[in-house]
Amino acid sequence: MHNKSLSKLDISLTTLPSASTNFKYYDFEIYDRSKLDWDLFTKVLVKRGGIEELILNRCLSPHEQFDRLIREGCCIATKRLGVASSDLQLEDLKSLVAWTSETSFVKEGIDLGGNDLGKNYWLLEDLFSQSSLMCISINSCNWNAVSDAGELYPVVTDEIC
Repeated sequence: MHNKSLSKLDISLTTLPSASTNFKYYDFEIYDRSKLDWDLFTKVLVKRGGIEELILNRCLSPHEQFDRLIREGCCIATKRLGVASSDLQLEDLKSLVAWTSETSFVKEGIDLGGNDLGKNYWLLEDLFSQSSLMCISINSCNWNAVSDAGELYPVVTDEIC
């Protein structure tokens, strides 16, 4: 690998203009991140020794490949991880807990915003209690009851105080 200076990478899928606007690319299929060769992407991260910050918002990586990416590619050196609006499921959240519990370097932050954590909010306890996370975004995570957030309060305050 020639580039060792790249420390932050954002391949988030952003909203594209509608076909009715004067946009010169009409084949939006190329922007579908679920069809990315995630295994190759993971191998590149491993070969280069990881990356400090990786933003994958709205990428919708297939679950088995997401697990490999997090456990193999991000557990090397990724301090900040963005997976907002990525349709995270229970298996994906468990992979993220494995990432935060890796102790070879400090994890600084994770963006979980826009993912439906309503039924899996309890896994956030593991994110807080097993890690050195300093920042976490849980905006718009479908917590239907204040009690969902209330159950995390003791875990968060124990980690802060």
